[in-house]
Amino acid sequence: MNRVITLGNSTRTTMSMSLIAVAAIAMYGWIVSPHVAYLHAVQKYEPVVKEAAKEKNNLCTALGLKQRRLQAMQGELSRLRGRLFTPQEAQGFLGGLEASCQRVGCGVTSIEFPGDGGRPDAAKATEPPVVQVRRANLVVLGQYGQIVALLEHLQDRPQQVSIDSCRIELLDVASARLKCDLTMIIWIACAGENPNDR
Repeated sequence: MNRVITLGNSTRTTMSMSLIAVAAIAMYGWIVSPHVAYLHAVQKYEPVVKEAAKEKNNLCTALGLKQRRLQAMQGELSRLRGRLFTPQEAQGFLGGLEASCQRVGCGVTSIEFPGDGGRPDAAKATEPPVVQVRRANLVVLGQYGQIVALLEHLQDRPQQVSIDSCRIELLDVASARLKCDLTMIIWIACAGENPNDR
């Protein structure tokens, strides 16, 4: 310590400057250098961040398109669901065929309900039906106007009734009586297909 005291002004100044320089270098190493390294890392990862942002934008665009498509499909499903019979409506419609024929003046010779719902064998094995197809074969007797009125009456409903075939034969020329072999198809929405059930 005595030696430090006996040192001259220039030596003391040099020593103080050395201590300040060492402290400045240490502070640079502890404070400035990590920030510089961080800035270099940010520069390296900036393209990665830009690419991730671009990918995010692409995914958001694709998601928006898929959401619009899903909404369109849900709207189409709702529209189609209105054209399907419920099981109760189908039972009432098919059970009331004879009364419908008589209401317009046609006589019913026969009514048949062929098949088990018209589902392909592969679909039967894998999953329950979403829509069941029911056919009805009718043989009715009546005049031309009565048969046309029957066809209009059968199709005058919000649910779709498709006439698959209609064969008309003349039975009696004098009375203009006709025999009509009619095959119709209806579609039934099976239980559990209500979107509120999900």
